Amino acid sequence: MAGPQRRPARHWSGCEVTAFTSSLNKTDEARRLGAHNVVAPTDSDALNAIAGTLDFLLVTANANLDWTAMLATLRGKGRLHFVGIVPDAIPVHVFNLIPQQKTLSASPVGSPSNTATLLEFCARHQILPQVELFPMSRINEAIEHLRSGKARYRVVLDASRAAVVVLERPTLLHMRQEGLSGKRFS
Repeated sequence: MAGPQRRPARHWSGCEVTAFTSSLNKTDEARRLGAHNVVAPTDSDALNAIAGTLDFLLVTANANLDWTAMLATLRGKGRLHFVGIVPDAIPVHVFNLIPQQKTLSASPVGSPSNTATLLEFCARHQILPQVELFPMSRINEAIEHLRSGKARYRVVLDASRAAVVVLERPTLLHMRQEGLSGKRFS
């Protein structure tokens, strides 16, 4: 979150925020975005250090992790919630859940009313998305940026000044914009 109008997560949530990342070179950025702690989910010593401290762990990644170790980071009645789809089944023994009443849950996306509430919260606290914005004139560069794995945030194409017209073949787009008239993209 850059800019004076944006406040880090720790200022609006009232919670202590722990960020999990497979790339510890993102530590400074995670702290700037509001994390109090940054942990690599593959670092068993770091996971042991925060065992039993988290109330809620939101999994957005689509990676296989040590789910027993991740569950161990939760305190009693803590919840491990998935919105990302991990590649393999989650091997969790029920005994890791019952004694402290921990729960596993998952959801695809929020309901329209939950989404509206979230958007209102974001507007009230000036929470803005982190995106990498490309003008439509750089569409090929944006696609290559994604394919090469260089994108750190969601890549967004700015079509505010571009008019898109479908040509005779539906797989080709003809773009009318300064300097793009007559160019084809597939």
